[in-house]
Amino acid sequence: MTTIVATKHMMAADTKTIVGESWFYGHKMTRIGKAVVGCAGDSTAIEKFLAWYRKPRGKKPEFKDSESFNALVLTPTGLYHVDESLTLDPIHDDYFAVGSGAIAALVAMDCGLSPVEAIEAAARRDLNTGGKVETMRSEERRVGKECTGSCR
Repeated sequence: MTTIVATKHMMAADTKTIVGESWFYGHKMTRIGKAVVGCAGDSTAIEKFLAWYRKPRGKKPEFKDSESFNALVLTPTGLYHVDESLTLDPIHDDYFAVGSGAIAALVAMDCGLSPVEAIEAAARRDLNTGGKVETMRSEERRVGKECTGSCR
């Protein structure tokens, strides 16, 4: 599968993609509007979800029993978890992880490691996590006027 970790400001993911008994390296995160979306699970389910997320007013996709996924959605207003229910569940913790290495990554984060270090730690214990670690930051929402000069 994969491992994806997100805080309130950034998301990190490995790049190892398993196909049968082999693998290749690919991207697990994408930017849709102001959101960073990271997905783990069945590629067919992920493609259905991403198509719906891009145009959420369309018909909700139907998922077969064999199609499952978990996604983290990082927006300027918060961090959310999504699965086949297509419900954006808010995450109130400072960070969260999904995928086959999620528990290892969460323990690493609990011990004070960064999201990138947490993915690297998960890759040492989870056969389905590996490759280069990629990161994406959320777009910062500006409140009020932009500061010029000395702002403390």
